[in-house]
Amino acid sequence: MITDRNPIKRLVQNVITSGTFEKYGIEIKRKIILLNVMCIIALMNLIPFGIVAFIQNQPILGFFDLTVAFVLIIILIYLRKSGYNDFISYFGVFVAGVLFLYLFVTGGVNNTGHLWSYSFPIFSLFLLGSKRGAIATLMLFVPSLLFLIVGSHPSITDIYATNFKMRFVPSFLVVFGFSYFFEKLRERTQQLLAQKNAELEGTISNLKQAQNALRQSEEKYRYLFDTAMVGMYRTAIEDGKVMEANVAFAKIFGYETVEELKKGFTTAKSYVNPERRETLIKQLKIRGSVDRFEIEELKKDGTSVFVEVSGTLHPNQGYIEGFIVDNAERKRAEGALRDQEIDP
Repeated sequence: MITDRNPIKRLVQNVITSGTFEKYGIEIKRKIILLNVMCIIALMNLIPFGIVAFIQNQPILGFFDLTVAFVLIIILIYLRKSGYNDFISYFGVFVAGVLFLYLFVTGGVNNTGHLWSYSFPIFSLFLLGSKRGAIATLMLFVPSLLFLIVGSHPSITDIYATNFKMRFVPSFLVVFGFSYFFEKLRERTQQLLAQKNAELEGTISNLKQAQNALRQSEEKYRYLFDTAMVGMYRTAIEDGKVMEANVAFAKIFGYETVEELKKGFTTAKSYVNPERRETLIKQLKIRGSVDRFEIEELKKDGTSVFVEVSGTLHPNQGYIEGFIVDNAERKRAEGALRDQEIDP
């Protein structure tokens, strides 16, 4: 197993993926990672900005920045210890919205507070979805727009010029629109993927059911094949090698097991009269099958046995399969039946 030896990279990866437990699906994990990234980036900015604000004699802004940073640290700890729930997303978006609105109204440091508003549609839509994210964005945009329309008090806010108002509103709406349609497209794609995944799972389930049914059918066939009272076989057309056979087939030729039969027996060499095999193959090629074809064959001990063969030719697969009956046994059974019918 290859491990990453860079401790800084491991630390960053550990922090970003913190709280992504195995029980969560890919969508929840995406939100957790986004929350972690958002909190980390915000902390990297809020803490130094808060300190700078105190240095520049802006205690309210500094206190606000550090308070939000503290809240974000709590969110990170909660995600790591307790995992994700929807409240965390809503709470994170709410905290960011309050901070961004405050920065917009007060102007922030050097009148740059409005810049943070552009990032709000992006992560609110990604965290809350297209519908709820759009509502959250409008809840930030509408008060900001009213503030621009009504004006501001010089003692607590910066006065935005008319040119700024004309540029801020459409530019914010452009960012909002792109974020909304991107998230809508992602949700649609996710739905299609989920639908295809469900269809695939259904197909896999059907295939497993069919596979189980086939296995059960094969097991049932194998049981009937192995326990049949008549000899059943599958032999190669070319050399008569036994490909499959049951115990009854093996016993007809004096073998105790099928494994022993396969090692020491081929139908091509067992015929007392080899011409009978040629006749059998010829009839199979003409008719496709034979029924009760009489043959005299040699057993394991060298004695002969008369059998009746029924079989079907499978030329594409290269084998003959069917069943075989010990003719002597059958005739003895028929004779015994006739004797019973004669007895008064």
